[in-house]
Amino acid sequence: NWRVGKSNPLTMAAPSSAASAVAWKHIGLHNHSVGTLILDISHLTWKSAVTGASDIDAPVMTKRIAAKLISSAQWTVFGRMGYLRIGTKPIKGGDVKESKSDKKQSLYGAELRLDGFPEKDFGKLQAAFKKL
Repeated sequence: NWRVGKSNPLTMAAPSSAASAVAWKHIGLHNHSVGTLILDISHLTWKSAVTGASDIDAPVMTKRIAAKLISSAQWTVFGRMGYLRIGTKPIKGGDVKESKSDKKQSLYGAELRLDGFPEKDFGKLQAAFKKL
């Protein structure tokens, strides 16, 4: 489960057994484009959006983080938009297998910054993190 403090940090507690995916479209990933964010019981997944003819040759980018590797989440509102910072734990030898090319761009032990959430979706996000 995830709890929310006064400054709206989302912090992890015991995992829940309920399984249902929640998705947001038009969510920006810092230094990338916009896409779809999906939270389900085991993973956080962000997938870039393919939006037009110029995107035909562009690869679709996907970032996927196992729920057990998420260490923190911080919600902030600026103007009419909500921002979410996801902290990840550094990986240990057997936690995740990555190819050599993946290690260069690993998100583990780093921070994932997402934007574009409607301000009113804080409760929806909080409920989704409780299921992780």
